Amino acid sequence: MFDRSVFIDNKIPSNVTYNVTEKKAPTDDSVRLLMDMQQKAMDNLLGMVKIENNNFEVTALAFSDWAHFSKLVYLKYTLGTDHHELKITLRQGATEREMINKLVDELSKDIAIHVLEAAISPKIIRTLMEGSIK
Repeated sequence: MFDRSVFIDNKIPSNVTYNVTEKKAPTDDSVRLLMDMQQKAMDNLLGMVKIENNNFEVTALAFSDWAHFSKLVYLKYTLGTDHHELKITLRQGATEREMINKLVDELSKDIAIHVLEAAISPKIIRTLMEGSIK
């Protein structure tokens, strides 16, 4: 009914020592170099765009456009020494948060376009002209 066999193990315990050497993958240096290049490129881009006069003033007028069930917002803003105008159409039934988000989005896009045009365009044109002369 029960198995009464006895097993005897004559093995002697032994210790084994392994020397493991850590080898870095060849991509470790590549990733570090890539990060360095990205940081240098970002520093160069940030160095190109400088706003010397950072005054910002805005005037806003809002009108209801009952024919199109919307609200028209006219913004006239001064960025530095340049004057710009912007017209934004808002849905009539939009919540206050939706209207604020749309106004901020549209205004920030317009400001970014004007800042980048003023800062980068002359440098790109100069680079293109130098490249065509060579």
